Amino acid sequence: MSRLPEELLTLMHWVLYNESNMHHIQKKLLELAKTNNLAECTLRRTAELIGDPDMSPGQIQHHLLQLEKRNLLFINRKNKTQRLESPVEDDRFVLVPIVGSASCGPALNYADEYNEGLLRISKQLLDRQSKQSNGNKHKYIAVRADGDSMNNASVGRFRQSINSGDFVLVDISQRCAEDGDYVLSIIGGVANIKRLKKHEEYISLESESFTPERFPPIIVDQSEDYMINGKVIAVYKNTSGQKGSICHCRGS
Repeated sequence: MSRLPEELLTLMHWVLYNESNMHHIQKKLLELAKTNNLAECTLRRTAELIGDPDMSPGQIQHHLLQLEKRNLLFINRKNKTQRLESPVEDDRFVLVPIVGSASCGPALNYADEYNEGLLRISKQLLDRQSKQSNGNKHKYIAVRADGDSMNNASVGRFRQSINSGDFVLVDISQRCAEDGDYVLSIIGGVANIKRLKKHEEYISLESESFTPERFPPIIVDQSEDYMINGKVIAVYKNTSGQKGSICHCRGS
């Protein structure tokens, strides 16, 4: 696996928080934790306090775990203690939602349940990576690659390959891709990361793998259920092993 250049390591780090995309129950729990020690409350009592007494203890526990995963709220029931964390705002960075999965449905649904967190990326880095976009206002998402059909790709300024588990940065304001662009496409409701090749009568989405015989191109007719959801502009190596959303880099 290729290593992330040192420049990227110093400019980019990622966090799992974005209040604007947080589930409404998690927002309520955070607000409640500001005035109540949830470690001293039963899960049923917590449901009552947020105004949803019919919610099951299992559902409450799920949302509490999501808040812990995002490093926002930590509850120790054994010691009856809780700790609230506040995200640090820094206008040098852009928060990019990690969204979508191989089975998330058409056009990458951005609803709460599909948001797996955020990448925090340097604005300076994004400006350099997006300098060829004709001044358009950018809108970014990140998806997590699954599979090895693009492990011989050469994406962006740093010529990064795409390995399984990597975070792939997509500019979804760029939906008119040119021949040779790396794109996030949606075919039959499944997200794919491929290289676009334009031919006279059809479009092909091609893999770039060290084992190309395993991954024949996807031939697309204009009449098919097909769309380009954005242009791939960068790849960030997931060195932490953190799980994120998944986009196919398999054969199809």
